[in-house]
Amino acid sequence: MIINLFLKYVTSKRQSISMDLFSKMLIFQLLLSVVGNSVILMVTQSPPLLSAMEGETATMICWINSSSLERRIEWSKVLSEQKTLVLTSKGNITMPNPDYTERMKHSLNDTISTLSISQINRNDTGMYVCEVLIEIPPPVLRMSGNGTHLQVQVVNNEMAVSSNDNTIGGSTWILIGCILSIILVVSITTFFLARKLIRKGEPEYVNVKHRNKTSGNYRPTEVK
Repeated sequence: MIINLFLKYVTSKRQSISMDLFSKMLIFQLLLSVVGNSVILMVTQSPPLLSAMEGETATMICWINSSSLERRIEWSKVLSEQKTLVLTSKGNITMPNPDYTERMKHSLNDTISTLSISQINRNDTGMYVCEVLIEIPPPVLRMSGNGTHLQVQVVNNEMAVSSNDNTIGGSTWILIGCILSIILVVSITTFFLARKLIRKGEPEYVNVKHRNKTSGNYRPTEVK
């Protein structure tokens, strides 16, 4: 009986020691992961300000100094304190927002995430933020870039029409000037050629006085 009680006591002590050791190791690993991840995780965006015309393509870059396979990258648009998830990417899987599916292109290198939006319009104006999450090991770490403010410049239709009219008008005047120059050159050339031909057809007259001096036998014919 005494021996059984002693064995139970030793077993309970061993279990308590094992549980204490396990809990201490778990806490140490959590602290180590938190400290390590908070030190190495950095996110930087470029450019801070991006201005483009309607219909063009806007490209933003996010540098991440972590190539963990457990990282998740999110691009969001922030406008008037309203946040819209543009896309999320983890590993080889990228899920874009349905509103951007046809116009968005995303490429992910080891440390570079590149977001391109084509055919931009005035509704695309806003702040785009790159955010990186590392969920394993816990706790979840979250780090955001400094953001890229996209300003979309709207094309004024009246200005575009006026510009086209000015371009057409200028081209017309240039064409008229070229035609007038050609006509002038042809007219001058024709005038000189005609004058040269007329001179060739005229008879040549001999100077009588000059011929009298050079020829002593010449006598003018008397008129009866």
